[in-house]
Amino acid sequence: MSKSLPFGLRIAVLLTFDTQMLDMVGIDLFGMLSKEYMENLPGPLSALGLDLQIYYIGKDGSEALSDASKEKADVKVDPRNSATTPTEVTESTTASRPGPQQAQAEQTNHNLRALTAQAYIKAEYSVTSPSVQPGQLDIVMIPGPEPGQQQSKQTLDFVRQHAKYGTTILVVCTGCYVAAQAGILDGRKASAPRALVPQLRKEFSLVKWDDQRRFVKDSSTVSGQSEGELWTSGGICNGLEMIAAFINEKIPGPMSEAVCAMADVGDKGEYYNSSVGVDNAWWLGQILRALFLGKRSPQLKRRED
Repeated sequence: MSKSLPFGLRIAVLLTFDTQMLDMVGIDLFGMLSKEYMENLPGPLSALGLDLQIYYIGKDGSEALSDASKEKADVKVDPRNSATTPTEVTESTTASRPGPQQAQAEQTNHNLRALTAQAYIKAEYSVTSPSVQPGQLDIVMIPGPEPGQQQSKQTLDFVRQHAKYGTTILVVCTGCYVAAQAGILDGRKASAPRALVPQLRKEFSLVKWDDQRRFVKDSSTVSGQSEGELWTSGGICNGLEMIAAFINEKIPGPMSEAVCAMADVGDKGEYYNSSVGVDNAWWLGQILRALFLGKRSPQLKRRED
C-alpha cells in the first residue's frame, strides 16, 4: 500500500480477453469504501470514506473493440455506467468520465471490453497510460480471463513492472494464468481454481500452488522480480472472500467491517470446508446427472408441452 496516500486508494483493474464478470465484482467492495458511498451511512461512519480512483485498463492499450466483438453487437455505451450491456446512447449523452485533467486526456470513449453474460465495461486506460505506471498505483487487480489464453508481451511487462516495483497485486480465479505467464508467481505460494491446479502444476512448476485455501497471501519477495504483496484466490467468488480479508487487514476497523457486513462477505474462511477428493467426486456426480438428464430432458419437455 502506498504511503503517499494514507487516506486514499488508487486501483487499476487489468482486463484481458473475455473477463468473468463475477471475478471483478470484488472491485465494488473497494467502491463501498469511497467517500461517495460512505457518506450515505449514518453517523461517524460517513466520515471514514477514502479518496478512491479506479482505472479500468484494456488488454494492450487504448484500442477499440475487436472486429469479432463488433460483429456481435453494434455497441454504444452509456458513460454514466461503468459496466453495462450494449445499449444505444445519443451523442448528447456522451461525456468524459469525471476526474483529473490528465486522466481525462488519457481516456478513450467507447473503448469497451467484453465480459461474460454479454456485458461490456469501459476500459478507458492503456497499460502505457501515465496514471497507471509503477509508483502511481496502490493495487493492481487481475480478474480472470478464459483459462490458458496467452497474454501479450505488453500486458505481461506491465504486470512484471508493478510486481518488481512493489505494487500490491490481487489475482482472482483464472487471473492466475496472467500472473503465472508474467513469472511473478515463481517461487511463491498461490491459490487458483481447484479443478485447474493439476494442470497449473505441470505448466507452471515453479509456483507453489495451494489447493486447500480459498485465497493465499504471499508477502515474500523474490529479489529483482517481485517485491510487493501478492494475493491470489481460487475460483470466481473466492475473490470476494480474498478482498474482504484484504480490506479487513489493511483498513481494520468499523468501516471495513461495515462494508463486509453490508455485502455479507468475508465469513467463509481461508480454508475450504471439503477436500479436493470430495470436490472431484461431487463434480463427477454432476456430470453423470447431466448425462442422464440430457438424454431424457427433450422427451420430458415434449410431454409437458
